[in-house]
Amino acid sequence: MSVPATANFKKHPIKLREADIPSVVKSNRRKVEKVRLGNMISFPVQTVRSSLLPALKYGCRFYAKGNKRTVAKLAEETRVTENNDKLVNLLEVTPACTQKIMERKRDIVNVKSERLQQIPRILDMYGFPPMSHVAMPSLLTVSPSYLENKILIFKETGINYKNAILLNKFKKIMSKLISTLRNTGVLPRKVNVAQNYIDALAISDKETSFIQDVVPSDVENMELCQLRTLIMEAYLALVLNCDTKISQNIIQIYPTINMRSFCRIKATVEILKECFGFDCVKIQKNGYLILIPPDKLRILHSSIKTLADTPLVELALSCPKLLTQTPESLLQVERDCQLHGISMQQVAKFPEILHMSNSTVRHRLEELERNPELRVLKNHPRVSRLIYYQPTVKKRLQQLNSRPSSLNVLASEFKRYERFLGEKTRWNGSDIFLFLESRITGVNKTQSEYRKKLQVNPNWRSCSIKNMKEVLDFLQLEEKLDDSIIFEALSIVIYPVEKIKTAFQETISSREAQVTDRYFLNMVLYMMEKEKCFDFSDGVLSTGYTEL
Repeated sequence: MSVPATANFKKHPIKLREADIPSVVKSNRRKVEKVRLGNMISFPVQTVRSSLLPALKYGCRFYAKGNKRTVAKLAEETRVTENNDKLVNLLEVTPACTQKIMERKRDIVNVKSERLQQIPRILDMYGFPPMSHVAMPSLLTVSPSYLENKILIFKETGINYKNAILLNKFKKIMSKLISTLRNTGVLPRKVNVAQNYIDALAISDKETSFIQDVVPSDVENMELCQLRTLIMEAYLALVLNCDTKISQNIIQIYPTINMRSFCRIKATVEILKECFGFDCVKIQKNGYLILIPPDKLRILHSSIKTLADTPLVELALSCPKLLTQTPESLLQVERDCQLHGISMQQVAKFPEILHMSNSTVRHRLEELERNPELRVLKNHPRVSRLIYYQPTVKKRLQQLNSRPSSLNVLASEFKRYERFLGEKTRWNGSDIFLFLESRITGVNKTQSEYRKKLQVNPNWRSCSIKNMKEVLDFLQLEEKLDDSIIFEALSIVIYPVEKIKTAFQETISSREAQVTDRYFLNMVLYMMEKEKCFDFSDGVLSTGYTEL
């Protein structure tokens, strides 16, 4: 029975038969009357209150009169109960405490379990009062590294870092004048902020005097973050052996450096130099490395010695972004590449794919297997570059359509790609040779020998590797021809595979040659080109467009 959504059930009650009314409806709420339906017999009919109509459709459990709970409310109560139990186990507190946390910060249930366990440990390590995270639940929603960094900055400044309320107002405090902080009692009056920052760096007297010369005399009228910026610029100029303008440029590009504690910045730079062999110029060009927590660098250096069959230090010098990843992520990407047949030598040629997320690399490897235009380049030494720039490669394949183009063009810089578009259709021969060498393994030939065999057809640079793969699959896998026979007529790989199959059958039926003959494929070539007097005017250029 369907009921209009706009029906007024109070003025127009609905009449139902006895069998349609649930037993929950009490007899004292019924009005029984007799009706006659045409020539049919009479049935007792009930008049039902409009408030009970949802009960007829969805069940009386949630919609009976006097019960205001709905399915959504019960689901919310169940979710809150489950989250409450989860917080009790993770935070190791009583249910009453978790209930207070949930009331103040409802999105606490979306925080990862690892974070909820780490933050109480950090607060305990720095001597916070017990149950500080219960009194200030917002502390549980920030990352552990960021929380520890705020504590260290307050400690270096001279502010009471054990005050959870002040930690919650970190950004406001950093933007206040030093004099204002003293007047409000946030900063003790006897604290010399500039000297505290210099002491936190633990540098020599000569370096200390250099930084002191940068600090102005009227420090009280400066914002706290401005003072930190001046000292940070001077320190980076010292430790990176560069001009102050360069350090200013680094901070301008990566402004969050100002919000890193001095002790962490110093430890990070020392690890980059001592453990990973980075020089000052390398760190200047990759300023984001300064933001990496020192503990993360130590764990990475101690847990991974070699990656992609190459020392980690060597890989990090060629691709510094590797240091931003966790050891687990790097090893997982390495395993995924091996699982899809990408060798570690190929990964080492372009290690940038190692700092991509696991899911991204896995998705692109699967796409590489599905796409025939990309799959033929799987054995290329620089296939990792193709994986890294795969979205750009796919767009260029669609744009170029039937124009063959090398991996270098598909994954090249924008300027080189634009230059390629203005040139005549051609292929990079080195990619063809690399592919043929990986497939025709039964002969030991040089690239110059491959070139001589292919040059008999002037269109050899215009053939796609996909077409070559299809031809070799037919000759090697279906017809089981020896590699030496294929090499004698190597230019056959330039022709469409359908034409080759037709000429193949014509050669056999004409009995001009047998499949076991050394020059059998040369006869197949003759069958394809005899009507055109060997002018090679057709070839693969008429095969149509590439479909992705």
